[in-house]
Amino acid sequence: MRGSRSASDHDCVMEEAALCVVITNAVEVQDGNGVAVGIAVYDPAFSWINHSCSPNACYRFSEFDDDSRMLIAPAASFGGECSGGNVFATSGGWERYGPKIGVRNIKAISKGEEITIAYTDLLQTKETRQSDLWSKYRFICHCRRCNTLPPAFVDHALQDIQVAGITSTNLTLAWKVYRDRVVGKLTEYMDSAINEYVKFDGAESCCEKLEHVLAYGYNDGQSLDEGELQEKIRLQPLHHLSLNAYTVLASACKALGSRLLDLSSNSLDDQLNAFDKSRISAAYSLLLAGATHYLYLSESSLIISVANYWTAAGRSLLSLATSTVHNISMERCYPIPNISPLKLRCNNCALKDKFEASSVRRHVQNLDFEQISRDFFNCITDIVPHVWMYLIQGSHYLKNIKSPIDFAWLGNTKDSKASDIGVNMGSDQVMRSLSRCEQEKWYDNRNLNFFQLGAHCLLYGDLVLKICCG
Repeated sequence: MRGSRSASDHDCVMEEAALCVVITNAVEVQDGNGVAVGIAVYDPAFSWINHSCSPNACYRFSEFDDDSRMLIAPAASFGGECSGGNVFATSGGWERYGPKIGVRNIKAISKGEEITIAYTDLLQTKETRQSDLWSKYRFICHCRRCNTLPPAFVDHALQDIQVAGITSTNLTLAWKVYRDRVVGKLTEYMDSAINEYVKFDGAESCCEKLEHVLAYGYNDGQSLDEGELQEKIRLQPLHHLSLNAYTVLASACKALGSRLLDLSSNSLDDQLNAFDKSRISAAYSLLLAGATHYLYLSESSLIISVANYWTAAGRSLLSLATSTVHNISMERCYPIPNISPLKLRCNNCALKDKFEASSVRRHVQNLDFEQISRDFFNCITDIVPHVWMYLIQGSHYLKNIKSPIDFAWLGNTKDSKASDIGVNMGSDQVMRSLSRCEQEKWYDNRNLNFFQLGAHCLLYGDLVLKICCG
């Protein structure tokens, strides 16, 4: 009996040890679309790579045509020996199952320097990152980014708020306590709105709530002991909750547009409303890419997020460029043909040529990449003013964003008004000032701008992914 209990206890200890190995060494496996399909434990060559919130490397999974190769193999399928709880696979047994994983540097790595990757979302605040790492892996990060005091620009921006004209740089301790309490409640409110979309298909309600709180702020109705504060807290555009909201709004608006197009009536109003939702979705995708790129300039480890967001923005904009719906009300149907972004010929940058070269050389020198990035940003800086005011029509929040790619104006956010958002007239004003012939030319130019901007974003995002991930 005692021996039986001892064996049982031993088995439990072994099970706990195995679970600890999985919990602390497993990595979430994603398919080619970034959708999580499970977790996997790799050999020490990968599992022993440590975490940093400013990593110098990233990892990526290989893609398989055969979905069955994404499955975990049953131990009995290997035909190897089993002794003491250890399974010895026959030659090549493990290699047949699960996606291969590759690690590539995203920064220059000096001889003897430790290779690090990210275990958590780098676009979260230090407190959130630390909490996530502790709950999943049971350690506290002491990397350069986490130990920097005062916080570096990116970590400051990710938690920057506006309270009655007082920014987080000059809040007293009491104000900071109040801020943290309200931001906590704001997080709960936004999470609740997102759950309506994710769990209950409440995309429309989610969009309304998120846009309202982004545009008009949040007030929990409480005050501080040292003063009566009834002003609303407003999130700055680079706050981590704002970035998360942009992601959800881009997805939810796109879902609403698709739903309207799927209606059996498929009336003109439904088509136009569907296009409007897709337009707002593209605007949020562009804003998310621009905001993340702005943060990336101060923290280069964000490069993978930047690439993914530019790619998503490019696809959304190209979808608008090839749509015929927004020409229906003009009794015109002259969209840009559904052609590949690789047909782009830009006299100011060499994105297409570099993209094709990267497919052969599989890498671009750092100096070339820096120049490519500058050329790309110069190009879209010229294009964005021609489309932004049109993209944001009907959005209560986006009308307060002067530019989705330049955030130098943030210092004057509290003084900005809808009337001084930008120098470009809104589309309605433009159309009233043009003749019929000029209107048609304006529409054609707008479609061309959509295509050029979308192609630039897509090619740049894909090029960055090729450079970083192969």
